Amino acid sequence: MTHPSVSILIPNLNGQQLLAECLTAVEELEYPRDRMECIVIDNGSSDGSVYYVHSNFPNVKVVTLDWNAGFAGAINKGAERATGDILFLLNNDAQPKPGSLAALVEPIERGEAECTCARIVSSEDGSVQFSGGGMNFHGVAFECAAEHGPDERPCLFGCGGAMAISRDVFGDAGGMDDAFFAYFEDVDLGWRLWIMGYRVLHVPRSLVAHRKSSTSRFIEQAKLRVLHIRNPLIMIYKNYEDEYLRRTLPAALILTLRRTSCLGDFDKTAFRIGREPQLAEHGRPSQISRGMSPVEAKVELPALAASDFVAMDDWISMLPNLDARRRWIQGRRRRGDAEIADMFIDPFRYCEEDADYKALQDELCRTFGVNDLFSTFSRDTGSGRDPI
Repeated sequence: MTHPSVSILIPNLNGQQLLAECLTAVEELEYPRDRMECIVIDNGSSDGSVYYVHSNFPNVKVVTLDWNAGFAGAINKGAERATGDILFLLNNDAQPKPGSLAALVEPIERGEAECTCARIVSSEDGSVQFSGGGMNFHGVAFECAAEHGPDERPCLFGCGGAMAISRDVFGDAGGMDDAFFAYFEDVDLGWRLWIMGYRVLHVPRSLVAHRKSSTSRFIEQAKLRVLHIRNPLIMIYKNYEDEYLRRTLPAALILTLRRTSCLGDFDKTAFRIGREPQLAEHGRPSQISRGMSPVEAKVELPALAASDFVAMDDWISMLPNLDARRRWIQGRRRRGDAEIADMFIDPFRYCEEDADYKALQDELCRTFGVNDLFSTFSRDTGSGRDPI
């Protein structure tokens, strides 16, 4: 039997110290050599990564970018060069076990799924990092770290650090959304696949070891938070059908603002007018409307709180483009959100432990009817029906 050809795509940013283990593990995969190609997509590294790969792994192809295209952009660039029937996405800080690739390919080859994902464990202590994934109703995804036995099962998305997908399906679904840059781009792709009638399957017997956050730990938390706040909003705006978006988006925006407020540890009393009139004099335009708005005083705002304003401004600026992307996705819809929602696992998961935040989320879910959309779930356990 002829095995499907596979293109292994590995994004890299200044990860020379990681590539030796990763590419050695790729060489040890139990899969026909003539049915595999390995492509490293380098995001403008300055640590000699490109030279290192050429010198030590001459059979590995390198796509060299002059800039950092992020994870999503790098994968799309690699997919353009790929010749395999199946794409195997792999982090540069991951080491696939010998049988992991074959285990991911088999369900796709049998027609049971178009996308499969591995069980990911820590390289340091063997603890489970990913055994399927879920998402709350406003787009904040999470990785399941509990063991669920050896059986293959549907899941909302595959972790981009170790997942396989039919190259034709990847193209048909529009690839990864470059607008995400990094974080949640794999969640977005998985959700979109289900919307379009495809299937994502978690394959526990495919095992990949992983050194968590080997690249992101060098990036400032304030910059990462922009992606963590912006990208879930991009995702729900594109992917929810009209009724679900109408109910979830107001709650998502209010909760985002409250999360910012939780970080905004500054004196808010300076902004209170007290007994003075709070409306501009009739017939007289305000300083803001005239574009003057002199700053009489400045307050210090935590960098992480400022990140949220940058994220929201990004999202607002992107709305015209997001509308076009939304129309494209909704025009290709083959499954309703009610069919997919069971795979969210815990749609009411809180992003903050603050009691007031939790109370606000509960009230918003009642007010906007979010509870009705996810009525099959238990708020206490996060459990729903068995996934489709």
